[in-house]
This record gives sequence, C-alpha cells and structure tokens, in this order.
Amino acid sequence: MCSIFGYLVLLIVVKWMTDWNSVECQNDPNCQPPDLKAILIGMFMSPGHVPPENTLFRGQAVVQVSSVVLLRGGSCVSI
Repeated sequence: MCSIFGYLVLLIVVKWMTDWNSVECQNDPNCQPPDLKAILIGMFMSPGHVPPENTLFRGQAVVQVSSVVLLRGGSCVSI
C-alpha cells in the first residue's frame, strides 16, 4: 500500500515540476496536465498500458507494472 502512495507522491511532484504553460506545451494541443486519478485507476485496470494523455515521464508503464507486481506479491506473503 505504501508503494501506491509513494508512487502517487512521485506523480504529484512530477506534475508540479512540469511547466504546462511553456512555449512548447502551448504549441502542442495534446499537452494537457494528466488526471492522476485516471493514472492510478488505469494502473490496476490495464497494467503496462499508459495512454498518451496520461503519460508524465518515460518508463511510466514499467514503474506501474513493477508497483502492481510488488503490491500483489507482497499482499500474498504473510508476516
């Protein structure tokens, strides 16, 4: 569970650090801030697939798949 919240914190920081009003972003009609709820829901509904409108950084699909695998694997191990 901590990995999901840690990943959400990472997404928030990356979203805050991105300049959505830059010249490059204003010239691109597809450059819109992604919805973090959609990213987290999509992480479990279709792991490994990140739609272009929800992409914040390269390698996001790999990070999401590894987080889901760790969460599912960690929940099966009893302490």
